[in-house]
Amino acid sequence: MVDQDDTIDRYEFALLYFLRNGFVTHDDIETLRKIHKAGGNMNAGDYDKRTPTHLAASEGKLAVVRFLVEEAGADHSPMDRWGGSPLDDAIRHSHHEVSAFLTSKGAKPRSHSEQRSTSSGPNCRLKPASSQARIITGVDDWP
Repeated sequence: MVDQDDTIDRYEFALLYFLRNGFVTHDDIETLRKIHKAGGNMNAGDYDKRTPTHLAASEGKLAVVRFLVEEAGADHSPMDRWGGSPLDDAIRHSHHEVSAFLTSKGAKPRSHSEQRSTSSGPNCRLKPASSQARIITGVDDWP
């Protein structure tokens, strides 16, 4: 017999699998609904802390975003590891209907000054190579 915690863990794993494989972007709300009804965590993120809401917003899937937020009770503004929210993704990819929906639920975009400059991720702002680092020419040059 499988206990309740094991069942929920399996559904959280299934939701992450669902997220990683992009099924959210295929508008498969019925599968999401089944996972939710079985106790799956709709706020579960992947290794970058990106949730199904992030993915659906970045793909412009309004029906999925609406299901996640209104029916499944998912957070409308979770932050990924770069500090980005689903609203930031919708704005960046010009998904105006998704942006309007998330804003109507209370989501607020980050201001330009809040966006971090990182060496990887969606907010990457690399400097020209000449100012980024010196060229290492041999083993003796390592610090």
